Amino acid sequence: MRQNRKITQIAKLNFDFTNRATAFLRVALKFNDLAAPISGKTLQERKSSKPSDGCAKFIKRGLHLLNLARLQRPHGKDINDCAGFAANKTAIFDFIYRKVKFRPNLAKIVLKFKSKREKMIYLCGDTHGSAELHKITNKAFLSRNFTREDYVIVLGDFGLFFSDTPNERLVRERLGRLPYTLLFIDGNHENFDLLYGLPTEEKFGGKVGVGGENLFWLRRGEIYEIDGRNFLAFGGAFSIDRAWRRLNVSYWDAEIPSQSELNFALSNLARFKSAGGKIDAVLSHTAPTFLMSALSDLFLGGGAIYDPTTDMLERIFELAKPEKWYFGHFHADRKISARGCEFHLCYDEILKF
Repeated sequence: MRQNRKITQIAKLNFDFTNRATAFLRVALKFNDLAAPISGKTLQERKSSKPSDGCAKFIKRGLHLLNLARLQRPHGKDINDCAGFAANKTAIFDFIYRKVKFRPNLAKIVLKFKSKREKMIYLCGDTHGSAELHKITNKAFLSRNFTREDYVIVLGDFGLFFSDTPNERLVRERLGRLPYTLLFIDGNHENFDLLYGLPTEEKFGGKVGVGGENLFWLRRGEIYEIDGRNFLAFGGAFSIDRAWRRLNVSYWDAEIPSQSELNFALSNLARFKSAGGKIDAVLSHTAPTFLMSALSDLFLGGGAIYDPTTDMLERIFELAKPEKWYFGHFHADRKISARGCEFHLCYDEILKF
């Protein structure tokens, strides 16, 4: 009875299911009844316990109904767009799998459908160490029921590889408790001695700096494939406040990408495109030079300061021709369409890719 109440609570969403969706809940409740009699059996007995063909078909049908991409509400909104649906769907999958994991035939069916779950990719602007980390660690954001196969990408000025104090190391350690995988590109407020000292491994089809179990630095010029989407990363920017900073203490010359890093990005991109690859989005900290006029109202003091990084990004844009481009740096949220590309300036708003 307690298990039935749990299923009911899991299924309580902020909207009404259509008849086909409620069919899945009936599957879950029936599963509860099917699994109950085997609780006193040995592991071997459980493994040899086979469900009837009718039961397997019933479960498979219910899982299929839950996975339908366009299960409609009366007003036509996609059910997968409704708040809470993805989280509850994952919870139901997990509950059912726990009930049938010793029944191989049914467990395979559940895992097959669970594997179709779409990964979530979110992007946000500067977090500046722990100062604005709450944007991606607050309770409301975490309520999306993330897994480590979901990704949050910080678009530079991550700032948790800066002073390497005990407190900073503690914050990085606590990031390991986050349910998602955290990725970041570098901005201009990073300690590049620490970043370039990180262990390197191959991940997502490119080299990453390993900052923790679920924390990775996306290096300049690398192309990464995440959930079937191709991202080119190219961090860095000029610190306009460097007059008040100390070299190799609070700012580093490496904040501006080197010519060799640009050459690597362009050659990597050329190889990728010659092989028929397509860049879905570029991830950077600042933006290409041609976009500066659309951002002029955000410049400190109203005037632009020359940043060679923007010229590098313009060369990358000309070769990549991406459909989307995400960047931070300017502490504002804005969407700009230019030269056939959708540019997203991110700061407070968390965008889903």
